[in-house]
Amino acid sequence: MKKIVIHCASGIRNTGDEAILDVLVRTFRERCEITVICLDAGEAEKMHPGVRCMGNGDPGWKAAVEACDLFILGGGGLIQDRTTMFNALRWLQKLAYAQKLGKKTFVYANSLEPLQYGFNRRRAARYLRRADAVTVRDPISLEIARSLGASQTVLTADPVYSYVQEPDADRLRRKLPERYVVMTVRHWYDTHPFIPVRLCNRWNIRSKKNQEKYESLIARLTALADIISEEWGMPVVWLSCCIGRDAKVARAVIERVKQPQNHVVLDDPQMTPSEAMQVIGGAKLLIGMRLHGFIYAFLQKTPVILLSYQEKVRGMAQLAGVEDACFSVDDFDPKQVIQSAELLLQTPELQEEPIAAFVEKMKVQQTENAHMAWMLLGEDHGER
Repeated sequence: MKKIVIHCASGIRNTGDEAILDVLVRTFRERCEITVICLDAGEAEKMHPGVRCMGNGDPGWKAAVEACDLFILGGGGLIQDRTTMFNALRWLQKLAYAQKLGKKTFVYANSLEPLQYGFNRRRAARYLRRADAVTVRDPISLEIARSLGASQTVLTADPVYSYVQEPDADRLRRKLPERYVVMTVRHWYDTHPFIPVRLCNRWNIRSKKNQEKYESLIARLTALADIISEEWGMPVVWLSCCIGRDAKVARAVIERVKQPQNHVVLDDPQMTPSEAMQVIGGAKLLIGMRLHGFIYAFLQKTPVILLSYQEKVRGMAQLAGVEDACFSVDDFDPKQVIQSAELLLQTPELQEEPIAAFVEKMKVQQTENAHMAWMLLGEDHGER
């Protein structure tokens, strides 16, 4: 049985990262022995029973890489340095070790951001070029990868388009009203470029510039939420895709709204990706920042307004043909967002047909990730 190591962002109760890993585990577990290197092994094992998981700092990670036949980095938006200058190197470290050992390496269904620091660009270029396969989720990432010299990069799709929903996953949906709008905001502007993210979270550190941007974002989200609640007469459900962290942003908004009783925060530590999908599927509209929130909405046929905080969101809007419903989180005008939202509520068919075609295309393209992995393992199982 072939051995695979998957290095990913699982373990921090982020439904998107857990959905990605779920698809990868389902793809490979019958024919391969899987070891997952992640952010929190205990949490990851709860979400993926029976899968061997170890934390990033576990001393056994080198032995796992040394024994593997294929090292996978991803998927997700891992190689970026916008949050902190240390982030890209953290994710490239184990990839570099696998390449040093001569292992087959696959940068799997990633999103790439323009790297701000020269040393990060040089390292990313070196290890992406050396990878046996690189796949990305959007055309902007493809352009960035090729600009770094990774000419082997292929545009595929996010694994979550092939996520298999659990039956009877409406536990949270049953608690909600019949009509509501979902908002999937996320922690952002809560970092400092020269301080590791874990320390920023622990001590609530932000740069002065990020503090100003955060206050602006909260004010504009408050304006949106008040219109939805007061003028539309619909409650707002704030869905945490990253448990614990996203809810801080939601509660900061709710402290300022005029009708806090019309707002619900769903920040359930036990929430599965399937339950998050059900909540989004029951909504009249999704407005938010979370990339996998949008994918869940696409799969559930819920109209979306995208608030883009990174290129990966804008890239998805571009691919899906919904750029007119995509606004920059840095400077969106609440009135313009509301105008677009009202148009979608009145004429949801504006997104229905293009999104339906897009989802089917993504489901097909996603299988190319698995096919390339099997080829690297020397086992073409026809996983197209």
